[in-house]
Amino acid sequence: MLPSSTWLDLRLLRSPDCNPVLEEHFRPLSSIKDSSYPQIVMFIGKKAKTLHLADIFSVRNTLDHNKIHLNNVTGYNESQSPILIADCEMHHMSRWKKAVARTRLGETEHHSLRWCSIDSNSVPTLVYSQLVLPFSTLACFFASDFGGTRKVASILASWLIVMSNRVSKQPISVNSKILIVVEWDEISTFDEKLTTIAFMQQLRQETDKRSSSLMQKSKDLLSDNDFNELLRGQFGDIRVVPLLRINEGNVGIRSKQVDRLRTRILQESQDVQSLRISARMAFSTQHLKSLFHSACIHFAKDIVTPFEFIKAARIENSIPGDFHLHLATLMKLSKPPFLMVFVAPVIASALALDAYPPNMHSRCTLEVVYNDLRLH
Repeated sequence: MLPSSTWLDLRLLRSPDCNPVLEEHFRPLSSIKDSSYPQIVMFIGKKAKTLHLADIFSVRNTLDHNKIHLNNVTGYNESQSPILIADCEMHHMSRWKKAVARTRLGETEHHSLRWCSIDSNSVPTLVYSQLVLPFSTLACFFASDFGGTRKVASILASWLIVMSNRVSKQPISVNSKILIVVEWDEISTFDEKLTTIAFMQQLRQETDKRSSSLMQKSKDLLSDNDFNELLRGQFGDIRVVPLLRINEGNVGIRSKQVDRLRTRILQESQDVQSLRISARMAFSTQHLKSLFHSACIHFAKDIVTPFEFIKAARIENSIPGDFHLHLATLMKLSKPPFLMVFVAPVIASALALDAYPPNMHSRCTLEVVYNDLRLH
């Protein structure tokens, strides 16, 4: 395993307070061309995930690293849209390891988790759902590493409930997709549609458990419409796909199945990437570095308010605090007949040009700018 592939880690600072920190490593993205538009695919699991990751994409990380590694898939390095695998084992972390008090300039940075308790076992899943997933096109869960699909459903249900109160400004069309990979003995007996339906029933049951506890034991559960809206608001799609279980007599057949799964993963990821390109929410490597760093800073401070890509992209072009005074002066200098036919269109045009320069991410930026102005 290349040491430079470590991307995110959870640590305790070697300080009197032993503050928990999110350790961000910059090296994994430094080898990617700034002009490219990478696709990040999450692989979440443990032993089976490690084995399948090596089979599918020839990515070999050590087992039990308990971090998130970011690996460039060989063969896609020079592509305009390289494939990056986020190898996620942070949820298997049994204890917080100590970190050095100082970081290496330009290589790592510690983000103090102000809201965090070191006794909390939910921190890794929050890193997955609130920090890594929004930047990823696809998340692959390996069900055998979780004891089956029920536990995966429980994890996704917790993500749904946590994210249900977080209103995002992103178009729902750019949401990440979810693939649950199950090991199967006989591929010919596998029905993706029926297996996915069965999983969605498990997800509904687990979501109902959590929503009822949040509503203080209310008898009112989520309606079918509410549940579907919750899904649409957080995930692009959820599918259960098979991979032939390894045994001595099926090496050749399994190799074909691995090829099919690789093709499926690449296609699902590319579908999301295409939607993000259409919505202008696909980030170049240069933007990805900056925005992900800003997301880490936000995550360390606040896990209630969602990270807003558009506001982060406007940090260097923020709205002046006295901007509303200039607007008021312009309106006072104009006679009533001209307010609607001249002044209003000029202001609207200026806001649109400021909020939506060439190649900006999405037209919803205008809404963000307008809301900012209302606060002043």
